Amino acid sequence: MTAHHLAIRPVYKLHSLGLFVAFLWGCAVQNTSSTGQNASTMYQQALSHYEAQRYREALRLFDEALPGLKGKKEEASAYFYSAFCRYECGQYVHAAEDFGYLAKVFPKDARSEQSLYMQGHVLSISSPDFRLDQTLTHEAVSCLKLYLDTYPEGTYTREAEIDLKHMQAKLATKAFANAKLYYVMGYFQAAAARLTHFVDAHADAVEIPEAMYLRILAQDKLLQASHCPDDKPHLCAMCDDFLKAYPQSDHTAEIQNIRARAKD
Repeated sequence: MTAHHLAIRPVYKLHSLGLFVAFLWGCAVQNTSSTGQNASTMYQQALSHYEAQRYREALRLFDEALPGLKGKKEEASAYFYSAFCRYECGQYVHAAEDFGYLAKVFPKDARSEQSLYMQGHVLSISSPDFRLDQTLTHEAVSCLKLYLDTYPEGTYTREAEIDLKHMQAKLATKAFANAKLYYVMGYFQAAAARLTHFVDAHADAVEIPEAMYLRILAQDKLLQASHCPDDKPHLCAMCDDFLKAYPQSDHTAEIQNIRARAKD
């Protein structure tokens, strides 16, 4: 009797365990189905709030629905509308993340082009004052360039070009401020090098005239300190470039005097 019971006990346990696992699996399937239905319901409710411009309530429902929409046809739409909800609520960095996710994960979606542009546009809105860290500005430039490369004749090409120009101008202002600081602090050799690099790298920047002017002043001070005749032609060439580009500048007379002194 004892041996017989010992022989069948494991079988009984396995059978019971199998029934228990089947029960749990059935509950999981039912729960998953229920979750999917709830997600679809929340998605529809979120759309209603979105259309009524109740963006915060819509965003809450989209966020709750998204896990249950994974792999479903509504997933891309949920990311798209939730990104615009974040945009309308001023959550620009998170909005850019959602737009970027849609453009990357759903490249064939009809809204992929708009999402890629919006990612760069929203990052450009988030870009801080030029005196602060410009990480977001660089990210905006990368996204906008990617959009223009991907959609050279796209729907938002003009807008992307405007945003990109604005971001590049801000980075140029940052670079000029850094170069000018060397001159203000009296590091004239470093200032001349930095200002030369700025002029070469940012030909269209509004700071170019001042950068060329300060570069001449820095080079002139270096020449006066070193009395090296080999530096005179280089300074004269700088003066000639400035006078040719800006003959009516407020600094024209001063540059002419520096050039005459360097030449003599």
